[in-house]
Amino acid sequence: MNKINFSINYRNQDHKMPFVQGLADQLKLSGHNCQLNNEELWNKEDSKIDAAIYLGGPHFPQPKPWHLNILIAGSAQSPSPYDHVLVSDLKDSVTLASEVITIFQEMHTKVSTRTTSTRAMLTDHEFRTHGPTVSVLMATHNRRKLLKRALKSILSQSYENLEICLVRDGGEAVDDVVAELNDSRIKLTSYEQNRGKGAALNKAFETSKGEYIAYLDDDDVWYENHIERLMVAVRLLNQDFVYSNGIEVLLESKTDPKEISRTLRYARQVELKELLEFNYITGINVLHERSLFTKAGGFDSSLKVLIDFDMWRRLACLAKPHHVNYTTAEYYLHRSKGSHITDLAAEKPLEYRKQRIKILSKNIHLSDPDLKSELQKVRRRAQFDYAVFSCTNALDQNDLQQASRSLMQAQKYYTRLYSAQLMYAVCLLRTAKPKEALSVFKDCINSNSDTASLLMACSVGIMLKDNFAGEVLEILAGRTKQMTKEQLEILNDYKERYSSSIKK
Repeated sequence: MNKINFSINYRNQDHKMPFVQGLADQLKLSGHNCQLNNEELWNKEDSKIDAAIYLGGPHFPQPKPWHLNILIAGSAQSPSPYDHVLVSDLKDSVTLASEVITIFQEMHTKVSTRTTSTRAMLTDHEFRTHGPTVSVLMATHNRRKLLKRALKSILSQSYENLEICLVRDGGEAVDDVVAELNDSRIKLTSYEQNRGKGAALNKAFETSKGEYIAYLDDDDVWYENHIERLMVAVRLLNQDFVYSNGIEVLLESKTDPKEISRTLRYARQVELKELLEFNYITGINVLHERSLFTKAGGFDSSLKVLIDFDMWRRLACLAKPHHVNYTTAEYYLHRSKGSHITDLAAEKPLEYRKQRIKILSKNIHLSDPDLKSELQKVRRRAQFDYAVFSCTNALDQNDLQQASRSLMQAQKYYTRLYSAQLMYAVCLLRTAKPKEALSVFKDCINSNSDTASLLMACSVGIMLKDNFAGEVLEILAGRTKQMTKEQLEILNDYKERYSSSIKK
């Protein structure tokens, strides 16, 4: 029997390493090759693997079509994208190794046509040069120095059949930047007045002709294999909406590009249910089939923030977003404020929340009753969060009438949302409603609450002579080593006061 090249993929499951190593050793003792991978990357380097073994976990990895895919899980998975699902408790590596080898011998002929053809696609030069046209939509505004870098990263792509639909959204002219690059694939449109990112990207789409659409911001970059990786996934898996991973690079400031940190975010498969409330897809990593843009209605030009989130949310209702687990881009943030439109969340939290409610209130097509129910919960949480921030803002400005109206809204939309519940309790205290505040504390305080919140809840309980104060004191008793000197003094005072209130 010929040697089989196995790969065991155990990403983010280091606790299973003893079993993984045991299985690998048994496969090698049986005369085969086996390598261990802590990544599931969509690359060419693993195309020599005959069979990939995946361990079931919190997020099941996407199998690759260029080899046989075997999932080992605690229970049967139906339907399953894997060629075979092997149910195991991960205790007997000897028996499991024998079963894996048998599965390969029985199935490799059945999948050989697929694996052979897809491996050929991975190295298909004709596809990279004459595959479907990809239109890259980009808006730019007063970032001349960074724009050239972004454009170069597009023009350097290994996938060559692309066009760049660039829209200058007011601000400094960039004609000379484009001219210097001297590449006919760049199509520049200029607005003399700033119309916003959404309007600029819609205009870029109008000028595009590609069968697929991708996006890059004018201050970010793609790695040279970005489009190729995504288009290979589109081609092999027949997907209409794909996205890869992007590295978040934190810089000191606009004027000081000193790198502070690099973080890989959102590197996993995201489901529509998650996108109903928050964004887990980096905009510059998205590629999708052209018609989805029109069906989704394009970008909302009235939005100032969360423009990408709004779009991906609507796209995900039309086509499942498919994660391509490969890092292909970098996006840059500055530690100083005022660098990005998302700074509105910190600088104007009320306006940010208004925009978010506008997005969440949109009618989107959801056929699943569970998703419809979840959307209602999402909207309620957003309304509650907004009402609490509105009340806090009104109290800070001594606008008691507005604070009263916001409190009524908060009461109407009250729901489980920890941070907003704490702020709501504080608002109730500031408006002389300690009993109502205590009720909220009882609903949200737990052993994982921060020390400051626990102390505040305890003080209200003591003031109202409620036994809840004793429950909180028990939690705080296990925190003394982590407390500051001031917190310890407050805790000791509360203990004495609570003890006195019990005796009375």
